[in-house]
Amino acid sequence: MEYAATYVICKLAGNVTKREARLPDEVALSYHDEPSMREATSFVRIKYPKTDRLFRAAPTRSLAVCVGPLHHNFAYALRVVEFFEYYKMNGAERFYVYNKSATPEVQAVLRHYESAGLVQVLDWHFEGYRFENELRYEGIFVALNECFYRATVAGGFRYTAIVDFDELLFPAGDKETLLEYLQAKDRYDVHSFNFQGVFYYDIYAPDFSHVPPWANNTYLYTQVRNVRTKNPLLHHNRSKYVMKGRNVFEAGNHFVWKAVRDTYEYPVPENEGLLMHYRDGNLGYDFENVVLDNRIRDRFGKTMWQVVNDKCAIIFPETRICPLGENYNQTEPSQ
Repeated sequence: MEYAATYVICKLAGNVTKREARLPDEVALSYHDEPSMREATSFVRIKYPKTDRLFRAAPTRSLAVCVGPLHHNFAYALRVVEFFEYYKMNGAERFYVYNKSATPEVQAVLRHYESAGLVQVLDWHFEGYRFENELRYEGIFVALNECFYRATVAGGFRYTAIVDFDELLFPAGDKETLLEYLQAKDRYDVHSFNFQGVFYYDIYAPDFSHVPPWANNTYLYTQVRNVRTKNPLLHHNRSKYVMKGRNVFEAGNHFVWKAVRDTYEYPVPENEGLLMHYRDGNLGYDFENVVLDNRIRDRFGKTMWQVVNDKCAIIFPETRICPLGENYNQTEPSQ
């Protein structure tokens, strides 16, 4: 495409001693090969960690979640609530959402969680670019890299998950949360944990047999979709991951692109965890070879039904229902 994201990485020179760090406050760029750009561009302030400018101390917080840009009037309010609540149950403390275009209902959900201090919503507009014609996927690579640096440096998080709103990272251990799994498997020389993907396509019939009679929101993806593709895709093929931000230089959509020397990716085996991808539409990956998988429903179902119902009642008090989006208009369980 005509435009692409790029990194400019420079070592911050300065007087660095054991007791103090006198480092630059601002940075600007100049291009010596381009006559019109030899003068520095506008200066941008550098964001250092609040308490530890040289990363000598351990990270103060554990798990953050980065979500790619919302676009084309993203409409799935119920899915967003379910996503936030699932990752909260798995140890997430902060979500970063890049918003270009979403419906008023989704905006209402984001405002609710932002007011609670759980979500930071960043306005994400690139004027003058055409989606998937001149710039890849609304500048997703800029967003993901901005996000993990924001989470690592400004947020002080040890782990940062890179996922979309239809993707849930599932630890397979008995009653183990995602954060507990990461902490159990972590090593100093690991830069990321890569999860293989399986798909809960919407072409498979939903199962409403476990919907509580009191539930106002009956189409929870984790609770009514229980048929998935049997065989996980290979690592780096539609996979997603959790990184240790201090060990990463450059993030991709499906795996880390560049990491600190002598660190490695931990490829999560199927028996330890999977990326559960609740995909609307069929990507065609071995979709005829399926298996029943109710593990998320069995582990989180009772709590998930209750917390989602409660949140939707607060955000949408008139109907007590979070809109599903244009493709899903069911409000009553059906077989």
